[in-house]
Parts: sequence; structure tokens; C-alpha cells
Amino acid sequence: MLESFFISKVRVKILRLYLEHQQNSFHVRDIVRQTKEEINAVRRELINLEKAGLFRREPKFNRVYYVLNENYPLLSELRAMIFKEFGLGGSIIKERENLGNVTFAVLSSLYIHNKPMDQSELDLLIVGDQVAMERLNIIVKTAELDNQREINYAVLSSDQFELQMKRREGYLKNFLDKSKLFLIGNEDEFLT
Repeated sequence: MLESFFISKVRVKILRLYLEHQQNSFHVRDIVRQTKEEINAVRRELINLEKAGLFRREPKFNRVYYVLNENYPLLSELRAMIFKEFGLGGSIIKERENLGNVTFAVLSSLYIHNKPMDQSELDLLIVGDQVAMERLNIIVKTAELDNQREINYAVLSSDQFELQMKRREGYLKNFLDKSKLFLIGNEDEFLT
């Protein structure tokens, strides 16, 4: 889907590489290896992304590294698009019809930024009735294998969610107090 908005599949692969990984700098040949694209196409896209202000060049010894500009004004929006298209978020959106009656699917910002978390923090919250747990478990296990990390998630019925919101349950309050990415539903509906 993003390739229909961006004119280059190489650009999408480069954005995905940088935004899905905590590491924010790669040298050109490493980008070529990881994206499996031609070096000239990768260089062309890196130059374009540098001109746009998303990357800066850092020559080190005989290599050129491209470093992600963490202050880029559209970085959070780009990151959200990548996480809605690929990985756990993309799978949940694509499988929405097969997951039952899901009202909300929300990823934590700690998960999106690949930050370390303690075991009591949620990566993913699903709210809905008659959620297809088998299908959800397959999606989560696949993402765990791809990311090589455990994903903490909770599934609440609509009634459980309302009750726990009223009680301001600790884990839920902690999740709500941090920034998050809505895969299904939106924040206005979520907080009412």
C-alpha cells in the first residue's frame, strides 16, 4: 500500500529498515544487503532522503553512513505508516476481518521505538468481543519470531475494558499514559 503513495519501493524498504530497527545508522553497502536492492538505486534514494532532511551523511574511514534525523518533523508519522503497513501492526490490520469483533487494537510507543520495557508493560492492547484468540496468537508469535523479542499483550472484552478503565488498573493506566499508535479505532473513541 505504501508503494502506491511513495514512488519508490526502494525508498519504502529503506524507511522500513531504519524505522523498524533501533539502530539509526547504516552504511551504504549494509543497506544494499538488507534491502536486497541495487546499490545505485539505494544511493539515489539516500541522496533524496538526505535532501529532504530525514538523513544526514557521516563519512567514517572508507564508508559513508546515513544517520536518521530523530528531529525530522514528520518522523512520527512515517514511523506510524511503517508500523501500520508491516510487522505486527500490518498483520493485525490485514487480518482484521479474521480477528472477530475488534473495536481497538493499539501498539505502545515503547514497542514502536523498540525500547526495553519491564515485563508488566503492554506492547499491544486489543479490545473487542469474540476475538479470535487462535488467529491473534499466530499473528503475535510470528511477530515475536520476526522481532526476536517477546510481545506482551492483553485482550479485553468491551465490558472488561470499561470496568478496568473505571478502576484505573495499574497496567492499563501505565499503557494509557504513554503515547500509542491506533491500528484499529481511534483515541477519541478509546477515551470516551
